[in-house]
Amino acid sequence: MRGRCYQKANGSYHNYGAVGIKVCRRWDKFENFLADMGERPKGLTIERKNNDKGYTPSNCVWATYQQQMINRTSTHFITAYGKTLHLTEWARKLNVQPSAIRWRIENGWKEEQAVTTPARKDSRRVLRQHPIGYW
Repeated sequence: MRGRCYQKANGSYHNYGAVGIKVCRRWDKFENFLADMGERPKGLTIERKNNDKGYTPSNCVWATYQQQMINRTSTHFITAYGKTLHLTEWARKLNVQPSAIRWRIENGWKEEQAVTTPARKDSRRVLRQHPIGYW
């Protein structure tokens, strides 16, 4: 967290410190950080709820890697039939690769159609479900 915000040599600095993301002054003392966030639960890391704001008690939570992948600026959210999910969640529901939905949208499909049309029976995903000896 501190490296991302304050160390220019850090590979992530350009996405954090360079764009004004900071760690709140209260957390300059580790005891305050610990009091606000508690001990890090196993398997979780710190995440900012709002990516436009800095590391503060009101903007941070402990989250899994999967949860953090959803909270990225590049995450593509799609609304279909009044339900908003990220592209990967729609793909799981349809049992298709996320790239299939992405391809559909890039090729002019309406988002609702792209996430409600099931995979073709002969799609690669279906073929991959069988062991090689099956064929």
